[in-house]
Parts: sequence; C-alpha cells; structure tokens
Amino acid sequence: KKCEKKHALLKWAVKTGDVAKLDELYQGGASLEQPCFGIDRGVVFGTAERGHVEMMRYLCDHGADVFTGNSKDGVTPCCMAASNGHEGVIRVLYEYGADIEQPDNEGYTPCCVAAQEGHTNVVRCLADLGADVNTPDSESGSVFWSWCVL
Repeated sequence: KKCEKKHALLKWAVKTGDVAKLDELYQGGASLEQPCFGIDRGVVFGTAERGHVEMMRYLCDHGADVFTGNSKDGVTPCCMAASNGHEGVIRVLYEYGADIEQPDNEGYTPCCVAAQEGHTNVVRCLADLGADVNTPDSESGSVFWSWCVL
C-alpha cells in the first residue's frame, strides 16, 4: 500500500510539474527511474511529454537517465519533447548532453517528429543546436521537406 501511494504521488507530481513534491518523494526514497506512465514510460518521459522545464532540470541534476530510449519503441526523452512541441525541455536535455539526433526504432529523429507534428519552433531550435535537417525519415524524406509541406 505504501509503495502504491508513493507511486501515485510520483505520477501526480510529474503530471502537475510539482518539483517540490518530486523532491520530497525522491528524498524519501522514490526512484527517478520508476515507470509510471505505461511500459518504460517513467518520470523522465512524463516530464518530457508535459514540457516541465524545471522538473527536467531537476531530473538531470539528480542523475536520472535522460539519454536512453525506451525498450518498446526506442523513443527518447528528446523525441518525446519534440513531438509535443517542448523547446525548453529540448534545450535542457541538450545542455545535459542528450543526443538531439538519436532516432527511435523506426528511424525518426527528434527533428523529424517535430516537423511531422508541425512544431516549427522545435525544428528551428534543434537546427540551431546542430541537428541535421537533411536527415531522412523512413517515410517522407528529409526534415526540411516535411517542414516545407507544413
């Protein structure tokens, strides 16, 4: 029961972006690698998906794995943030050394998914950080081409 309650509180903290609650739970022994958003979708992925910049910085500062794609589809936290239009999270991930060009298992890079989702601000951000907009995806060609049809 105590573990279930901690898990529910951790999930709530991530959903709401409550860094103070996350810190309280972490200091009380909660794992930052705890899956809480489906298979292999833990605190880092929930934070990337929701765009909580300060929470992502907290996770990076406390050693959470922000580099590895999940085992199901290879989606990285950077891909997750890009597909949801969260430029600030991408900048934090880049600042902490995340590979902004790491593709998922289907070959989609963060730049590709941002372009496909119409997040031109994220495509520009990734390009400014050095991502290759000419990297082909598995369906439509380069990011640049995908971006042009938006």
